[in-house]
Amino acid sequence: MTYTLSEIDNPEDSDEDGVQVPFVPGMMNNVGVTVYLPSAVEISFRAHFGGVIYDSNSKSDRKSFDSGEVINILALKTFHLRKERVLTAFLKVYNITDNTFKMPWQFQDPGRSVTIGAKMAF
Repeated sequence: MTYTLSEIDNPEDSDEDGVQVPFVPGMMNNVGVTVYLPSAVEISFRAHFGGVIYDSNSKSDRKSFDSGEVINILALKTFHLRKERVLTAFLKVYNITDNTFKMPWQFQDPGRSVTIGAKMAF
């Protein structure tokens, strides 16, 4: 869990003085667990929870946004090939619940995405 006190100090502009910095949540939580299975398989589950974010420095003209919750999965399978060669295949699923949420400046979390790949070490 991370707490951030991000405050603008601008005594010359009372509309900005003392406001939370835009796009910086006051609280951020990340929690996860990795399960090691037989046959060199690993599965990791990660959850990300954030606090409120803002789109502007202005006290009078800014909007707040929930930073959204995202749950991700990473699955790895390691293959030991010839001497000192290791191939790791992976599957990453970002935002498995397909949680689409709005962010400042017309951005939006795209929802679920999947990445498949492999890495060779030798």
